[in-house]
Amino acid sequence: MKSAQALCENPRTGQIDMSEAKSSGFTAYRMLTGPDDAAFCRRVTEALAAGWRLHGGPALTFDPASSRVVCGQAIVKDVAGPYDPAKKLSEL
Repeated sequence: MKSAQALCENPRTGQIDMSEAKSSGFTAYRMLTGPDDAAFCRRVTEALAAGWRLHGGPALTFDPASSRVVCGQAIVKDVAGPYDPAKKLSEL
């Protein structure tokens, strides 16, 4: 489990601001992964439409076992209220 300090770190600046986190919420982080196909692109597009933002560029690798390219894309979203580890990130 991440510490409160780690949850309040601004991913763009790396600075920690506990007072802002208490008053305005937190920044949620997700890593979407999957085969490099239209379904993966739709998942990223749906997340963007739901208020998530891209965090850095995509990552690609080749999986020789399946002979496929696998993608990864980090996304972030500012969320009001306290962090609840029981809540699914996809439901934020």
